[in-house]
Amino acid sequence: MSVLHYIAGIFHYPGAAIAIVCEAPVFAKNSQGVANAVRLSDLSYLDLFATVIFIWAWWHQHSTTKILANLRKDKTG
Repeated sequence: MSVLHYIAGIFHYPGAAIAIVCEAPVFAKNSQGVANAVRLSDLSYLDLFATVIFIWAWWHQHSTTKILANLRKDKTG
């Protein structure tokens, strides 16, 4: 069963990434056939704040995972 899960993952994860990219504003065209590019000036302060919180949370999770991994080691390493 684990081999089937592995094969499903090989197709699912690249497919999911491609689906997200295909719907991205740069690739998706509007009714006039023109792609809408995203500019940094279109971002609000809330978007920037959410990005900072996400990066902080990611870093905090990474640090915590390293601490937990070091707790599993015995005296010999």
